[in-house]
Amino acid sequence: MADRKIEDIRKIAEYMVDKDKKLREAQLDYQRMSRLDYQLPPVMRNLQWARPIISTRPYDAIRGAVRAFANLRERLYVHPMTCIAAAGVENDESAAAILLANQWERALQWAQGTAARRKTAFRASVMWSSVNYHEVVGRLIHIPTEFKLLGVGAARERAALRYGDWAIRVEHPMSAHTEYSDYMLERALNATVKTAIQLVDRWGDRAKEIKDKIVDDPAYASQPYVEFDYVDYDARAVWAVEGEMETSVTEAGIALLEPQPWLEIEGESAPFLPILAAAGGIDFEDRPEHQRKPLLYAVRQAELWAISNIMGTINYSKALAEANAPIHIFKGAERVRVDHTRPGGRIDLPPGPYSEYKRIQNYGLEPSMQQSFDRVEDAISRATVAEILVTGLPMGGVEAYAAYNLQVQTALASLGDFKEVGEGFYDQVYEKMLLISHYTGQDIVGYNVDREKKKIDKYRIDSAKINPNSIYLETEMNPDVPVDRVQRLTAARIMSETLNYSPQRIYKFLGESDPEGAFREWKRWQMDLADYMGKLDRMKSEASGQYERDVIAMAQKMIQQNMSQGGINAGGNGKTPTEAMSPEMQVADRAMSAEGPMAGMDSTMTPPIEASPEGATKEGATGMDRGGTPQAEVPGGP
Repeated sequence: MADRKIEDIRKIAEYMVDKDKKLREAQLDYQRMSRLDYQLPPVMRNLQWARPIISTRPYDAIRGAVRAFANLRERLYVHPMTCIAAAGVENDESAAAILLANQWERALQWAQGTAARRKTAFRASVMWSSVNYHEVVGRLIHIPTEFKLLGVGAARERAALRYGDWAIRVEHPMSAHTEYSDYMLERALNATVKTAIQLVDRWGDRAKEIKDKIVDDPAYASQPYVEFDYVDYDARAVWAVEGEMETSVTEAGIALLEPQPWLEIEGESAPFLPILAAAGGIDFEDRPEHQRKPLLYAVRQAELWAISNIMGTINYSKALAEANAPIHIFKGAERVRVDHTRPGGRIDLPPGPYSEYKRIQNYGLEPSMQQSFDRVEDAISRATVAEILVTGLPMGGVEAYAAYNLQVQTALASLGDFKEVGEGFYDQVYEKMLLISHYTGQDIVGYNVDREKKKIDKYRIDSAKINPNSIYLETEMNPDVPVDRVQRLTAARIMSETLNYSPQRIYKFLGESDPEGAFREWKRWQMDLADYMGKLDRMKSEASGQYERDVIAMAQKMIQQNMSQGGINAGGNGKTPTEAMSPEMQVADRAMSAEGPMAGMDSTMTPPIEASPEGATKEGATGMDRGGTPQAEVPGGP
């Protein structure tokens, strides 16, 4: 590392910039279409009657795709295998590993959510980059580590940490250069245009040379610089060059960060990069501009947008230019009176054989030009997204909601590769969080706010228990729309009734981020419900008098059973008759006493001695006299 010089890194950076020149040209075209930035060819611009008509189809297609993805919510799934070391178990199917994985999911999603709130439109930026460039590039920043490197003041650090320990910067793909091998992402270079004051705000004393220039000349604060930020597995280096062109990569400029490990662990660089890079397309294409297949790839290659703009300009500009052209011809007439007060108007010519009037027929737009323009517009629609995602209106006049939903789901499925790029970006966010936490020794803390129960659960990921060689997670972006929830609930009921799926698996299918916690909550709810229903039934019984009658009946039954077994030992072991009773008999005794429910017994109820005379005496209850001799059967008895 000691012999690594910034001049050597500049040469590598120059190679990366040259390699992506054709890709930059393609990306510039995609950017122009998304911004509706178009200029007519010079020949047409010189025509006075030409008025540029720019097709909005490319922008509408991108906006429709991003808007369709806007209601997708990321659902993180951490495999229990990731947590077996932290849980102290060897089986990833153990309850402890599954529970800990759910808690890690909550903590990571909380950290990512707070980082996303540092800037607006984070999710839209990710999906726009995926759709328009088929690539999402960013950088995960651990605030304490970054500020320690930059020497940021304590007050500014405290203000930044109010949003948590993490920040995520989504780079513009046109400013990012990435290079992959057969194994992984090898190196990355980011060339961003910034003003002098922005460099000072970020780098502090490391940008002292620029800061001194601003002190001498305050207007210098708006001077543009190109900041080159290079990182690989050995070193990170940053330098700035005046201007706005990334071709100045080889110029010395101002060194803001000399080559050093971006994160030093025991004298060596950390075995991963802080770069977040997810790209789609085709790997076996040898030219970078064809490796990516963004939404507007076919539109650019076939020049559909340029053709549409030219045809639209000619067609509509010609109609606009001829809008006030003369349409009346008067031949041989000296005085003509035109009356516009009547429907259709009236023209009065002077009398005479030489007066003649003729109206020029107005043909309007050229039919063939209009048809050709419409065909090109339709071709752009077919090459991008379904019309239903752009306008929100059903295709073919379909009005049934189920059919409309099927059209929407089919249109979304056609954009699946862009969705995968976005999911891959989020995967790297969570993975790099765990890696940085492990190697810096700083825990990840997250919370779960339950507004209904008015409580906050705190989750902590112990950095020492993260195994960097065993991180298995994936992110799924699910549509959060009512009809989709209804379909999932219907499918979940079928799974439960016919396929005998466990509740945990059904909760996962429904998108529950903590299925184990949801199952525990369901069990607690069942116990609370049973307790409540029991109390409710008792209240109903007491209100109707049934409760007292049930107690009395139980007391009678227990007394009879006790007497049939030889009676109660009234004097044994120095206990009173009540103390000698079993707990159940004591309850029955209280029920039969004047202090129990018998005190409030209805006077119309039949006393036990009348209801069962033979059971009122010992002989009648046992069938034997006091000496133990069996009694004769009473005639007419049962």
